[in-house]
Amino acid sequence: MIALDFVAHYIHFNKKYPLPTEEFESVVETYNSQYDNDIKPKFVYNAAIKANIIRENSEKFGIEFCDENLLAYFTALHLNRIFNERKGAEELKYILDNICFQPNGDIILFLSYITSNIHILNPIMDSLIAHMKEWDELSIDSDNVGYLSKISTDIKPDLADSKEKERVKEEKSTIEKEIIEKQKQNAESIYSYDESKVNSFGNKITKSISYLELVAKILPSFRHILKGDQKQWVVDILYRYPNKLLYFMLKDIDENYDKIINDILDGAPRTRKGKLITRDIITNELQNQSVAYILSVYDFVASTSVNGKTIDDLNKFDYCNNTNYMIQNIMMEENAGNFHEMAIKAETLYKNATLGITKQMIMLVVRKYFLCHDIPLVGEAQHIIDIFFGENDVQKRVIRTAHAKNKIVKK
Repeated sequence: MIALDFVAHYIHFNKKYPLPTEEFESVVETYNSQYDNDIKPKFVYNAAIKANIIRENSEKFGIEFCDENLLAYFTALHLNRIFNERKGAEELKYILDNICFQPNGDIILFLSYITSNIHILNPIMDSLIAHMKEWDELSIDSDNVGYLSKISTDIKPDLADSKEKERVKEEKSTIEKEIIEKQKQNAESIYSYDESKVNSFGNKITKSISYLELVAKILPSFRHILKGDQKQWVVDILYRYPNKLLYFMLKDIDENYDKIINDILDGAPRTRKGKLITRDIITNELQNQSVAYILSVYDFVASTSVNGKTIDDLNKFDYCNNTNYMIQNIMMEENAGNFHEMAIKAETLYKNATLGITKQMIMLVVRKYFLCHDIPLVGEAQHIIDIFFGENDVQKRVIRTAHAKNKIVKK
């Protein structure tokens, strides 16, 4: 296993893939030299072939790992070991700087799972902070992305019916198949990425999401060995930095809002079905997509970082005087399955909110709870349904039907 992580490490940092057979043998001999061992390269090769870890690439006359994840995993094993020996700082920095390119992101994810060395967290946190330090946070209260505040207070999200849920599942399955096929097509060019484009707009977003995923995993994985101030540091990032990412994503839309709408109107005045595209249609679509982006990022961070213990750490953050943070906290309670806490916080913020975007996002979080969690539709649950969906009997029936179907499926 150690010899194989030497091989993966050599492949990754020399970008030689597939690896020529003679170099495979040379790397195993390097392992032998460092560990004063005498393992035969042919033995490593045969054992790894039988275990479906590596395979021959007859077209390119070399050796490759059977799966890209295996290459990332064994590289992470090597880095973890040398990092415990107080080595590998430059290699870790290189991977973090290029985390937007695969397999660097997967290497860091595996590393975060297998390491028990808390010192490895500092470079990860430092890289995230350096990457997003100069970005402002999205703020509903200060209205720094102005078009969001124009969302109508009359908008009430519909609950998904069974047909829509089935359609979403089918679309998700199709997308997953397309991703797998694309990965297969790109497997031969795994190291063809252009490092000079690491700071492009798209790569900055990808990099930010990868960093946030890592930090979100740190809290549940390392909570038991993090000191109080370290936990506060992680929690602070989990509230503030998703809003930095969102502001970076949405500020250009806000700055070019009218131009975007006019360009769409000039280029495509009608839909495929012949329906006239109006300014209101485009405005609503931009706003709805933006709300979806915001809640998706919040939910991504919450679902990754929240469990029965970390919710206590996340609740210690001073979120009460910031609308964005309060919505994030409600999303965290939803992911923790804490209906009572979520209900109180959601109802309070909903009643005090004046902006449509705030009300809409709270409703969508509440909607998600009823669709994803089983809870008797009486008492407090019925009260919350009345608050958020009280004027829509159809929506209430959809909630009850979805709830009943969930119980049948689980049984």
